[in-house]
Amino acid sequence: MNRQHIPDEQRRGVSAVEFAVVVPLLVLVLLGSVELGRATMVQHTLQEAARSACRRYIVEDATITDVENMVAATMDAANITGYTVTRDPVLAEDIDTHMEPVTVSVSVDYDQVSWLAPWFMGGTTLVGTCVMPADTDPDAPPDPPPPAVTKSKKVGKKVATKGKTKGKMAKKAKKAKSKKAKKKS
Repeated sequence: MNRQHIPDEQRRGVSAVEFAVVVPLLVLVLLGSVELGRATMVQHTLQEAARSACRRYIVEDATITDVENMVAATMDAANITGYTVTRDPVLAEDIDTHMEPVTVSVSVDYDQVSWLAPWFMGGTTLVGTCVMPADTDPDAPPDPPPPAVTKSKKVGKKVATKGKTKGKMAKKAKKAKSKKAKKKS
């Protein structure tokens, strides 16, 4: 096989063409990675806002203002605007029974939160939803007080431990003492 030698000037031209073809693809992958990361971050924020608002909404004395303030605090911390909050049931007074499912959803158009390339996921709506059981039983007795906390006592020079370790350690200590006593006698 006889190969022809290609001059260096022509090889530089080939490298420039390859670079011109590959760089736009790499930039597109980079922009896509950044935008997907942003979408994931916003989705997590929406989910957290819905969860905190739902936790507030399920208690007996909750108001719509409380729910809106919980969402606003989370969204303001993440610098996200243009979101929508939906609740089911719409009013806190409409929660009729204990353990009734209560839903809070927070949504935003991706065009509102995009950083670099809004066309990448344009037209997509991101939603965070949380469903929890209502805790509104007026006939329920008050919660009992928590159990009293007791401090651990020191046994000799060591602190007593709980569980299986205490038994194994105690057995090993007894064996060691009995071996020492046998060696002395």
